[in-house]
Amino acid sequence: MGTLKNNGLRACLALFILLFGIFVVVKAMEKKENVTSNSLIDPSWYYTSGDPTLPSSYSSTPNPNCGNGVVVICEIQAPANTADPSHPVLDSTAKNNIQDALDAKTDNATVKSFRDQ
Repeated sequence: MGTLKNNGLRACLALFILLFGIFVVVKAMEKKENVTSNSLIDPSWYYTSGDPTLPSSYSSTPNPNCGNGVVVICEIQAPANTADPSHPVLDSTAKNNIQDALDAKTDNATVKSFRDQ
């Protein structure tokens, strides 16, 4: 009888530990999924002035004029610079996309809109 009680307690304890482990894993996966889905969306950046391939030419604040010069880009989408969050990171792909959009006057993966001329 004593062995039966010990085996029953062990089985209950093992079941409890198993269920707790499943709960922890599911919660961790939910948390990781939320972080991943939020980090995939790059913020919008708005042209202010200067060379459109330089990060310093953009601000996170919408510009109603979108620049008054020759450049017609209004908004781009790029990751924020972790060292300077007030400017985007423009890698070679983003710079090429910006130049391609300027040449073709169409939006693409980086350039999201132009100002009205």
